Amino acid sequence: MIAIRNDAIRTSTALWIDTVPSEDAARAWAAEHVELGSMLVAELLDDGADPDLDSPGIDSADRTADHPEPATAPPGRVVGFASHAPLRPYDGYRWTAEDSVYLTADAQGRGLGRALLEALVPLAASQGAHSLIGMIEASNTASIALHESFGFTETGRIPQAGRKFDRWLDLVIMQRLL
Repeated sequence: MIAIRNDAIRTSTALWIDTVPSEDAARAWAAEHVELGSMLVAELLDDGADPDLDSPGIDSADRTADHPEPATAPPGRVVGFASHAPLRPYDGYRWTAEDSVYLTADAQGRGLGRALLEALVPLAASQGAHSLIGMIEASNTASIALHESFGFTETGRIPQAGRKFDRWLDLVIMQRLL
């Protein structure tokens, strides 16, 4: 998870962070999400695994109708994660969570993001979220389309809300009431 997040920091506009966090800070971030019970991980299965015994759409998510064979990567390698966290640290926001979905480059386009978000939405609801928010950089049309396919609607757009890689970034705010 940490390696995937750090790669997104270094190479993409998915996270508007300029500096990769220290190992301690990264571990603390991961531990917080695991402790909250709000972290889902996509891991490739080995050839001997029985997809029917695994959590549908998560561990077996690399085997989709379009891609019946697993992605080419070592078995047991984490290739994605999804999490939700409180939108803001104030009492009035306690029913609103922000979702995050990240995949390795070789795992993209195989249905894993869809499987992770499909599992994350009911998880957030079961943990008390009433509203789930996606904060997406406007050029990330794949993430916007993914969220739309799960009933998220665009509720706002902030032009030039952030800056990374020497360019201004627009923020799309998407919401789904649970």
